[in-house]
Amino acid sequence: MRTDQTIQTNPESKNNTFFVGLLFAVWVFCFRGFFLGKLAFDSDAISYYNHIKFFIDNLLQGVYPLWDPTWNTGVPNEFFLRRFNGFNPLYGIILVLRKIGLPHLTSYLIFLASYYFIGMSGFYLLAKRLYRNVYVAYVSCGLLLFSSLGTRLFDSYMLLITVPLIWFFYYLTAFTQDPKKVYFVGLIFSVMILLTTYIPFYFLTIFLTFLFCFVLLYFRRVKEILSRYLQFFKGQKILVVVCLVALLASLVPGLMFFNEVKSTGELSLPQRHSYAQSETGAIEVGIETITSWGILEDIVYSSVFTDFRKFKFAIIYIPVFGFLLFFAGIFTKVSRKVLFLFVWGIILFIINSPHTPIYHFLHENLFYYSYFRNLHFFLWFALLPILILFLSGQFNALLECSLESDFKKGRAIILVGAFHLGMMFLIARYETGLVTSYVVLSMSMIFSVLYIQGWFLKRKGFFLFALFLVLSLQPVEVYTYLNKNAVKSYGPYRYDRPYLGFSFDRGGKNEITLQEAYQSSPPSLYVATRWYQMILAKIPFGIVRKYMNHKWKAYDQVSLINDSDFDSKEVSEGLFHNENMAYVHEERAMQNLNKSLNIAPWAQTLTAESDDFKVLKYDVNQIKVKTNFSQRKFLVYNDSYHSKWKAFVNGKEVDLVRANIGFKGLWVSAGENVVYLRYGTRQVYYLNWALMALFYGLFGYLILLTVKGLSRYE
Repeated sequence: MRTDQTIQTNPESKNNTFFVGLLFAVWVFCFRGFFLGKLAFDSDAISYYNHIKFFIDNLLQGVYPLWDPTWNTGVPNEFFLRRFNGFNPLYGIILVLRKIGLPHLTSYLIFLASYYFIGMSGFYLLAKRLYRNVYVAYVSCGLLLFSSLGTRLFDSYMLLITVPLIWFFYYLTAFTQDPKKVYFVGLIFSVMILLTTYIPFYFLTIFLTFLFCFVLLYFRRVKEILSRYLQFFKGQKILVVVCLVALLASLVPGLMFFNEVKSTGELSLPQRHSYAQSETGAIEVGIETITSWGILEDIVYSSVFTDFRKFKFAIIYIPVFGFLLFFAGIFTKVSRKVLFLFVWGIILFIINSPHTPIYHFLHENLFYYSYFRNLHFFLWFALLPILILFLSGQFNALLECSLESDFKKGRAIILVGAFHLGMMFLIARYETGLVTSYVVLSMSMIFSVLYIQGWFLKRKGFFLFALFLVLSLQPVEVYTYLNKNAVKSYGPYRYDRPYLGFSFDRGGKNEITLQEAYQSSPPSLYVATRWYQMILAKIPFGIVRKYMNHKWKAYDQVSLINDSDFDSKEVSEGLFHNENMAYVHEERAMQNLNKSLNIAPWAQTLTAESDDFKVLKYDVNQIKVKTNFSQRKFLVYNDSYHSKWKAFVNGKEVDLVRANIGFKGLWVSAGENVVYLRYGTRQVYYLNWALMALFYGLFGYLILLTVKGLSRYE
């Protein structure tokens, strides 16, 4: 039987919306342990929860956070901002929920669920655009929704890229088919999000391979499409110019970050260089690190887990109905769309698999390939959604099979029965633990027979319900095991504890002997300043931890040392015993030294506000203090040194130098002084606010155009 419903003439739109919502409700139930706060985030998802909370906390204080003082004694926050993209307007969901009083964890979980649902809605619309069939779109949405892509919300950050990527291809498809303002604005906005989230070269690679495959298989249509684009651009000159300016503006943060990392060398990412210490930049990755785990490794790793009772994160999973479509599609005619998806997926796999010579050629000759640390991300960003669209194309071909005579119907019923029995045999042989696999296969066989007999022809709502059952039953059981196997919630995360206010100490323990300090091991660093990495390399960690427990120290003397050949034992013991000697690394700090012989043997540790020292103002980007020392002092602020920090005393800029290997130091004269330290320039600070306003404004305009379009459609 052939289904002729299209997105233009389908009368069951309310049913479709209801059943898509029902799929999502079941998905939320599948991950109830996480949404109820009983299960913990895992792996990278912990870091992203923390950094997004840090960002939201500061926005609620009216501060755009350019510096994170809590991370390894302070790091530029731009690294984290570029990973999760603070300009994304959908973080407004968290802001609103926090503002009305919800806890951050609850707000964040609602954001994750909403973000995923927005992505799956885009995938539904994309499939509907491609195949002009609501049932195919429904199956596409259900297969991707219940695939293990959704698990990556709780152990990774991939969905921050996958969701805008889905919407990019939806808007690209819609704009190509029907050039309208709403689709063009959506296209530009999606690109802006992708250019400012994590590493934009993932998107660039996926898009370039898409263009190559499209030209290869649809060459005759390229001229017609470009002509359609040109006609739109001529009619909407102002809109096009404004959108292109916005697009160019979105490139600024990434270019600034790239330039800073390459030029200053002050940001260190040790784990990215664990096998290659000779890299020229912090964001570049050695070939050994890149090739240690890739797409093929992810697939092989997943293939081991045939017992779904042991299901956990990072395992590739698609509902069993997807496998039915894959094998059943062998007997259908291959359309050009399906062929396109197949070729696109194969090319992406080949060029991003380190087991092929093409990948090594690209790594040597295409500059940005050295920035990819996680090649297996291509599997989740692109290959899995492409596979789902491929399976949906096969489902579309099955629906379009013409079975007009009773003989053909009878033969089809026999084939359906044999096929499903064969699938049951395969599952019995290779899979253990899932009862619902056999239930879904049995239901699929019954529903297929009813479809062939034409029973669903006048019962379209029942057909959607049948698809809902075969899509959702097995995932409910699979994710029940994930709920059992996942790590239970173990208490507050890093930024759930109070941290926004200034404290004079870091809450560490000072009771440690020199011998114990020498025997301590440094922690593993993911991101830190170059200078903090240096101090951990030169000074035993126990000494560093004891010394930097107090954030402010005042010295009477300084000693110039060279990074490459200073006596680390002398410096270590000087820091451990709190000797009244700060170690500096620049000649300019050696001018006008104190000549007094009446110098205390120990540095002054500032542990609380006093007549000598008061904190007047503090946020993550700046600190202002008032000093009133009886004689000239060299102040050391045990927050990581970075050249973008500036110092002002009584409103006049003064030298801020690197002190005690990795921290900030400056001279302060006797008497009352107001010392002000600030990270970054005011221009960059307000630029970030302006870019945020740009993103939110364009998103608001997109919503307005979408609502207007829906009103006209109704």
